[in-house]
Amino acid sequence: MPAPRNDNTLVSNYMRMWPREIFDREDVRGKRKDRKLDALNKGGVYVLYRDDEPYYVGQADHNMRGRIGQHATIPTQRRYLFWN
Repeated sequence: MPAPRNDNTLVSNYMRMWPREIFDREDVRGKRKDRKLDALNKGGVYVLYRDDEPYYVGQADHNMRGRIGQHATIPTQRRYLFWN
């Protein structure tokens, strides 16, 4: 059972080094991928890495999946080519 949280909690949850491919919209057969990563449906702070070095720190107010997904899948996004 998780410890009770108070309003002064700085970090309530974290995830580490998910591959960029998790944000691909379709698999190789053209079928929509099943995404059941509930933590990404909330807001939070994220770090994009280039190899093992932090490249960019961003914040999503409501939906990290959508925000990081923009970085991963839209070639016109400024940071699209520079993280892996």
